Amino acid sequence: MLLHPKYIARLVTCTWLLACSLPSFAAPASDTLLPATTKGYLSIANTEQLKTNWQQTMLGQLAEDEVMKPFINDLREQIQKKVANIQNKVGLSLGDLEGVATGEVSLSLVQPSSENASVVLTADVTGKADEAKQLMDRVDKNLTQQKAIRTSSNAHGVQMTVYTLPADETHRVQKVVVYLHDNLFCTTDNLNIATDMLRRTSGDASDSLRHFEPYRATMDRCARSLQTISPDVRWFMEPIGYTRAYRSIASNIKKRRGRDLLEIFNRQGFDAIRGIGGYVSFYANSRYEILHRTAVYAPADPKAEKGEKYRLAMRMLEFPAGGDLAPLSWIPRGVATYTSFKWNIQNAFDHAESIVDEFIGEGGFQAAIDGIKKGEYGPHVDLRQELIAHLGNRVMVFTDYDVPITTRSEHFLFAVEATNIREVDKAIRKLMESDPNARERAFEGNVIWELVEEADVPQAPDIDDLIDSDPILGSGEEEEEKKGPAFPNSCICVANGCLLFASNFDFLTNVLVVAEERETLAHTADFNQMQAIMQQITQADVCLRSFSRTDEEYRPTYELLREGKMPESETLLGRILNQMLTDDDVELREQKFDGSKLPSFEYVRRYFGPAGFAVLPEEDGWFLVGVMIRKDAE
Repeated sequence: MLLHPKYIARLVTCTWLLACSLPSFAAPASDTLLPATTKGYLSIANTEQLKTNWQQTMLGQLAEDEVMKPFINDLREQIQKKVANIQNKVGLSLGDLEGVATGEVSLSLVQPSSENASVVLTADVTGKADEAKQLMDRVDKNLTQQKAIRTSSNAHGVQMTVYTLPADETHRVQKVVVYLHDNLFCTTDNLNIATDMLRRTSGDASDSLRHFEPYRATMDRCARSLQTISPDVRWFMEPIGYTRAYRSIASNIKKRRGRDLLEIFNRQGFDAIRGIGGYVSFYANSRYEILHRTAVYAPADPKAEKGEKYRLAMRMLEFPAGGDLAPLSWIPRGVATYTSFKWNIQNAFDHAESIVDEFIGEGGFQAAIDGIKKGEYGPHVDLRQELIAHLGNRVMVFTDYDVPITTRSEHFLFAVEATNIREVDKAIRKLMESDPNARERAFEGNVIWELVEEADVPQAPDIDDLIDSDPILGSGEEEEEKKGPAFPNSCICVANGCLLFASNFDFLTNVLVVAEERETLAHTADFNQMQAIMQQITQADVCLRSFSRTDEEYRPTYELLREGKMPESETLLGRILNQMLTDDDVELREQKFDGSKLPSFEYVRRYFGPAGFAVLPEEDGWFLVGVMIRKDAE
């Protein structure tokens, strides 16, 4: 149907007015300019929109609460110190772009060769020409104060400013390259990368990040999920490549004793995981506080043997989909977190040999198995036939904590379903009776084996001692101080149709107490609400489902923060934060913030809602989707 002339006139007029109101087209997308050798990538679609969406979440409101400001400011300062080496490579920080960027902002780690990696920062500054010029002046001032020598370079008709800084303590001469073209502000420490990015601006982008297969696969998979919800943040990393790239620029990384785990995983076939990328959306709707979607791209390894998808230890990662992942009737209602997943345990055992041998020496795995089976003082148990063969494919993990809160308040329990509970019980008894650290205890008809590290019990040589004393296997580096057992007084029990491993005796006995049906996790409102949401989001068979009451999950770390003991925290969240905030050459960081000024946890509890995530196994890897909802969501 033809439009009436008056409508055509109005359309032309509106288009002309719109064109006049816009200073120019938006800058090109960063992934069309960055090279395919980009190892890590973070893109914010729009910084102002991100800020607005974040402030609408309960967590954003908590961060803005006056009582939290001292902690938030301290956390921000410490994180900035951790990434200072990255900021120094581009002459400014992400915070410097506030009020300048009007569109996409990206930060990338690129390693085009075996040389040190480079950092690239881009920002769409459409409509902010004056502010962009002021930003470039600020970079100029910052770098000239550091005695940088300023020169110019021209590439593809665009002038770039090149700053050469004095050599640092490693005798590296650092450069910072800055340019502004097509409304794109770019700064990097590599002139060749900047030149190539300008080349791609003209249209030749066949070697860009967007055309890199792992990146394209992860982004496309995320885009197919919940298409109506756009991401505030996109990210991508090539796991092994990113780690190597980061190591090349992190001058303060402490060299660890022993083997290089990265290279071990690389040799063991985990390089089949060619990319991990995801979308993150804040305040995706009035119900979702945070929605995250992550794709793990791991296609079949061309180096794998015929009939195999992967090679060596990578073959352990077989997680079948389907089946019941709901909590069993004995899992208590008050747990902080609950995760249930399917794992082919027998397959994992059969393919563990190569990676175990990497740590204890060639033939070590089989020697250990033979020692357990036929050794003079061993338990005489065939692990494969008498134990592993009688375990099912379902694993459950849940956590909780004791009060008052201490550095070891958080507890966990692993449960593996058994297909033949009698045979599993028989194998565990034979194993425990031969262990001098195992103590048999009875509880309500159940046998619990408590593993106690007693001073008067003769100890077997530590495996690390054996490795370090070997002239071939040993690292020859200075030995670190020995630490105590990770889980003192842990327990093993065969009960409720499962093999159970708990972090301590009391937590296990609380689980073994028979509870009324209404006192189980499966009959709680928040758990079933999250299950319904996750079922709606995934709409497919999954291999893992997880549920978290984030207020209970975060409470131990929060209370330790108030007591000034967070650096000593052994909670999972506490360890993550300490890793982020501790200098790599320091054993234990000091807590610089006075946590006693924080409000009671009951005041902040209302900001933390339930969360859940699920994992779907797919032909070329795995897809993860998760959500955190408002506490008052219906």
